[in-house]
Amino acid sequence: MERQDAKRNDVEIEVLIISDRDTCPGIIRNLSAQGLFVETEAMNILSADTRLAKGSICELKFNLNNEALVLRCEVKWSFKAEPDGLVKKIGMKILFPPAGYTRYFRQFDITD
Repeated sequence: MERQDAKRNDVEIEVLIISDRDTCPGIIRNLSAQGLFVETEAMNILSADTRLAKGSICELKFNLNNEALVLRCEVKWSFKAEPDGLVKKIGMKILFPPAGYTRYFRQFDITD
């Protein structure tokens, strides 16, 4: 796994994860100006290790401060949580953060 240098903001935000082959719900657990950590229990994602694997590109759709956002992200790491493997944990890099996302971090002065 890659080292996190960015300041993180712990959250619990419902998200829709969209990749070339799959769409599934998830929860954003923390985020920074440049990346975020997501968990999903969606069986279509858990059924194959190649889904949302390192290097995959996906979109995340969610609301942040009552603003609908779509983030284009690259998966930096992912794994199934032990002991039962029923949750996939995914670290993502935001490729081009939109203005609404950047504004969110300015209010806390935690931009990278």
